[in-house]
Amino acid sequence: MLNDVDVVLVHRERNRTVMSDAGASCDVSNINIILADETGPTLPDNSVISANQAWIPANYETGDTFPAPAPSSPIAEALLSGFDGANHNGTWGLYVNDDGNFQDGSIAGGWIIQITARVRR
Repeated sequence: MLNDVDVVLVHRERNRTVMSDAGASCDVSNINIILADETGPTLPDNSVISANQAWIPANYETGDTFPAPAPSSPIAEALLSGFDGANHNGTWGLYVNDDGNFQDGSIAGGWIIQITARVRR
């Protein structure tokens, strides 16, 4: 179930909760979740998250905490634009916490970050 999964993305001194308690009580498997601020609907709170679609990040239950080595609270809200203007080179971290009663599941095959920059004229 995704509704008990919280995901935070970290780079340098910035962090964003990019998914928290989304997707209702719907089990998912073998899907790719694409997150982008500029396109798509917001991650759903009460329905299944479908695969291979771009979603705007969402945090439906604030106040989530993550075990170390993730950043300590407060963790900034969902939009990826919080990383705008930063040097995107270097190490990124993705922290996932299942805060439900039954912690099982995996992120198989790893994760990928792709940064698309706009050129200012």
